[in-house]
Amino acid sequence: MGKLRSFMDEYVVLVILALFMIIASFFSDKFFTVMNITNVFRQVSMVVIVGSAVNLLMISGGIDLSVGSIMALSSITLAKLVAEGRDFSFILAIIVTLLVGLACGALNAFLVVNLNIIPIIATLGTLYIFRGMTYLVCDGLTIGSGFPSNYTLIGQGLIFKIPIPVIIALLIFMIFFITQSKTIFGRYIFVIGGDEQVAKLSGISVPSIKFILYTLVGLVSGIAGIILTSRVNSAGPNFGLGFEFDVILAVLIGGTKIGGGKGDVKGMFFGALVIGVLNNGMNLIGIGVALRQVVAGVVFVIAIIFYKLIRGEKILDLFE
Repeated sequence: MGKLRSFMDEYVVLVILALFMIIASFFSDKFFTVMNITNVFRQVSMVVIVGSAVNLLMISGGIDLSVGSIMALSSITLAKLVAEGRDFSFILAIIVTLLVGLACGALNAFLVVNLNIIPIIATLGTLYIFRGMTYLVCDGLTIGSGFPSNYTLIGQGLIFKIPIPVIIALLIFMIFFITQSKTIFGRYIFVIGGDEQVAKLSGISVPSIKFILYTLVGLVSGIAGIILTSRVNSAGPNFGLGFEFDVILAVLIGGTKIGGGKGDVKGMFFGALVIGVLNNGMNLIGIGVALRQVVAGVVFVIAIIFYKLIRGEKILDLFE
């Protein structure tokens, strides 16, 4: 019984994922096709990319609500540089776009670390700042033409029949998994999330680590923006709306506490798959966009409650 409880404690998110997959396959016989499963992985790739960094940030006790806006600003920056017949190096445009993501992350870090603004307030503010900057850059218009012929390769290409976005997501996931589980930096993050004062007394450079984490979140959000623009061959000011909630839900379903000190990037990965399976299943059975939002919200609340109950924890432990 103890071994079973230990297994459930660590892999409860897999139980949730399995339940969602069984339910989805019950409603649609197309769910377990190779094409559809590949599509699920492609759809969640950006959540995994950004969630890998956000997971570490939340373990440290931080949070970033601006990732969707950073993704949109990065996306529109890249489109402005390479679309509409502009003679701008594609590689250089990607570098500039990544620098935009880094700069956004650095601004969040400055507000939280240097100005000591509460993370949820600081990043809520930059959510609107970056979204407003996106509208200013594109004049509120979608850029949907003039992209170079090789532009869709990143978002739509395949390597050994595996979508490139999935490969990128797996590589970034592995980098953060190794960082979390095999490095001193990763151990420091858990110490900071557990008790920041203890971390400082232990000689850990808390401000430096937090600054790095917020900057990394900005960088991976820029990568997600590049992939999204390449995938749909366009860029618009409304890209990434609500994306931050998908990311945070993936992290929470994966077992990371909002207050920090506990979490696992593997859990985030499976949490992202839970989101992907739910959205894919609702799409297969033809649930409308409006009702889909309601269903998703209800299901995720139930999933979080189920997660806590199956581990024998109080619901409010999520925030402790």
